[in-house]
Amino acid sequence: MTGQLNVNINLGFDKLFEMVASYLGPGIIRRKSVEENKARLSAAHTDIDVQKLGVTAEYEEKKARLLAERDYRQFEAQLRAKELPPAVDVEIIDDVPIIWDPEPVVLDHQRRPFEFVEQRRLRNLQQVVNETANNLKALPAHEEVSEQGPDPDWAARFFDCAQDVSNEDMQKLWGKLLAGEIAQPGKYSLRTLDVLRNLTSTEAQLFHRYITFCSNIGQILLPDDEEFVKACSVRLSDTAQLVECGLLHPGKEAMFGFQPVDVRFPFRAKVLRIHGPTTRKLWGGTVFDVTGAGRDLANISLPPVDETYLAALRASALRHKLASEVTDASPPTPEPSEQQGKSSS
Repeated sequence: MTGQLNVNINLGFDKLFEMVASYLGPGIIRRKSVEENKARLSAAHTDIDVQKLGVTAEYEEKKARLLAERDYRQFEAQLRAKELPPAVDVEIIDDVPIIWDPEPVVLDHQRRPFEFVEQRRLRNLQQVVNETANNLKALPAHEEVSEQGPDPDWAARFFDCAQDVSNEDMQKLWGKLLAGEIAQPGKYSLRTLDVLRNLTSTEAQLFHRYITFCSNIGQILLPDDEEFVKACSVRLSDTAQLVECGLLHPGKEAMFGFQPVDVRFPFRAKVLRIHGPTTRKLWGGTVFDVTGAGRDLANISLPPVDETYLAALRASALRHKLASEVTDASPPTPEPSEQQGKSSS
């Protein structure tokens, strides 16, 4: 068991190192010696020099190239040749002289924003890569890591997005996503990266709450009666925001009652059944389908179903003269070969 786990970790780290090196340069991240790696693995440490992700000579060279772009060099040459207007200009606004001195702004601050932004982005990537390493280490022994590795275009898009993520909770989410993609390339689409890139921490928390209302088929049923809305604290503005974020499709109406009702809603390991004869009073509400990107993000860390939501759903049906019960989902029927194997044993 341990040997298989180490193989998965090593292969996962190989892919992680390749991705970081291809995006930031080979000097940004490195492995220690084989002996040190073995010692770290046996001691269950997960830093494996990922913590050493920092400013190196290669990074300095890359930064220097950024600072030496053509426009900047031309602008600096113009300053030195004094081809620009006088350094000090005076503008009168409401009889108050405003003195503009562009020279210090250009010479003193032109370079510093580049340095600050690049260092901040590198710190962000360091945290995301560390989270990825921790998630790779936590992979179960039976889960295989693909030898193929993520698509280069996907990897470039990932790092381009993740470098601007400073929120700690969102960095953890990005780390889980990368670990999943390394283990199973193609698991997450470029569209999912774009949706996550534009997601705030508050929106992610809101989505996480509404996913506790989501059935196994990717649908969220929200009855519109006042008691249900109050019990679950749902708001139209919440669902509208999640639709705008690209996590939910626009809602559609779903009503039951003109014919005998017998519907089943699977929730994780439970099934909610609502049934009854034909009623004069329709029961139902608005159904929101989770988008493909929403499913990807929900499956990264799928929360359990909200028991308050299930109780409120049953109470809503009862108010419309419909019966309901929650049962455990039936386990899948074993294949004939499995049954024979058990009987023979």
